[in-house]
Amino acid sequence: MKQLIAPNGGRILRLGLVTAALVVGTSAQAGILVTSNPADIAAFQSGAIVENFDNLGALPISSYPAPGAPGPVVPAGVQVTALTPPGASQPVFFNSGGASFNNPVGNPGVPIAILAPPASDVHTPPNVAGPIVHDFISGTSNLFTDGQTTGFMEVIFSSNQEKVGLFVTHGQVLFILKDENNTNIPGAQQTASAGQFVGITLPSAEARGVTMIFTGPSTIDDFTYAGTSTSTDGDGGSTGGGTSVPDTASAVNFLLAGGFLWLVSARRRQAAAAA
Repeated sequence: MKQLIAPNGGRILRLGLVTAALVVGTSAQAGILVTSNPADIAAFQSGAIVENFDNLGALPISSYPAPGAPGPVVPAGVQVTALTPPGASQPVFFNSGGASFNNPVGNPGVPIAILAPPASDVHTPPNVAGPIVHDFISGTSNLFTDGQTTGFMEVIFSSNQEKVGLFVTHGQVLFILKDENNTNIPGAQQTASAGQFVGITLPSAEARGVTMIFTGPSTIDDFTYAGTSTSTDGDGGSTGGGTSVPDTASAVNFLLAGGFLWLVSARRRQAAAAA
C-alpha cells in the first residue's frame, strides 16, 4: 500500500474584485511518502546513502518491555553516536537526546543502541537501531524506556540534505525534519508504523537534522538520506534535481502588488468617466 501526503492546503486572498488562490503557510512544500511497497522504497533510496546498522556489534533482543517496565540495560559495546555509512564522505551523528546540535563531535549526547531483534522485526538483516534512556545519577542506560520515560532519537547531519527516510521495524514513529537552526521544517513531518517506510523530499537541501518521537518501544532500519533528489521519467531514466516550488512570499507579494495596481487603475478610470 502506498500513501502520498499532499502539501498544506491553500487560502483565498481577496483583493478588491481580484480573487487569487495560492498555497501559503510553508516555505518548503514537502513530498511525503509512506509505503510498504519494495519498489517504492527502492525508488526513494536510488542514489541515496543508506545506513542499515549492520556490521556493528548488536544487543540480541527477543521481546519488548511491557508498559511500566524498564527495558534491558544496554552494554557500552552496542552504543553508538557517529556513523559513516557506505558511500558517505562525512559522518552522521545519532543520539538519544542531549547532543549539541551545532557541535555533535564535542557533545554527542546519549548514544543510540544497535540491536539484533527477531527476523520479523528487521528490514535489512540482521540489525536495527533503537533509543536509550540514560539515568545520569545512576549511570544506567536502559533500552527503549526506564519504566517511566519513553526514549526518542535524533540525527544531526554534517551538511544539509534534501530527502530523508527510514523503515519502521517495530512500534510507531513521528518523523520530523529540522533545518540548520534546529527548527522543525513546516510540513515536513509524518507518522509511520511498523512495516512502513517513511520518506520526506524537500524542494531544496535544508534538512540538517531529524527528530524521531516513538510511541512505546520502537526500532528503525535503513536510515536513508541524500543532499539532492532525483526523479525518474517514464522511460526509467533519471531526470535529476528536485521539484521546483515557487517561493510563497514572492507569490504573495506579486499578487498584492498586482491587486493594488489593478485597484488604482480602476479608480482612475472611474474618475475619468465621472469627469
